[in-house]
Amino acid sequence: MQIYQPKNGYCYNSDTLFLYDFALPFLKMRHHLLEVGAGCGVLGLLCARDSKCRLTMIEKNPKMAEFCSHNLRINHTKAHLICADFLEYDFNSQLAQNTKSQKTHSTTQIAFDIILSNPPFYHDDVIKSQNSDIFSARYAQNLPF
Repeated sequence: MQIYQPKNGYCYNSDTLFLYDFALPFLKMRHHLLEVGAGCGVLGLLCARDSKCRLTMIEKNPKMAEFCSHNLRINHTKAHLICADFLEYDFNSQLAQNTKSQKTHSTTQIAFDIILSNPPFYHDDVIKSQNSDIFSARYAQNLPF
């Protein structure tokens, strides 16, 4: 597997691999996985590769979404990649648009079997990065609660 990520931005680390290792036993073939805050896509790519699950990824940083898109492409992994804020994105509206384009009628709502996220978790008392991409991905103060 090849992974491209920014030279001067947030890069995946062992936390991502620990989360992957924890989640893998819960993933089944045909499960629909949503990865929130996909970054460069490594977590979703690993899960899709090793479980054959359906993959949807959402990433609000356009630069990281571009890395994710590139990584999906070069690793020949099929996924629905959304560049938007998870808290503002209307998944059911998107489902309605997709079903209209497929000329089928469905009243079902989109559903995910598993939702994974590796959210920012560094607390306020640590020295913070001056890089805005690293800052938004790493520190708990950027969470909405």
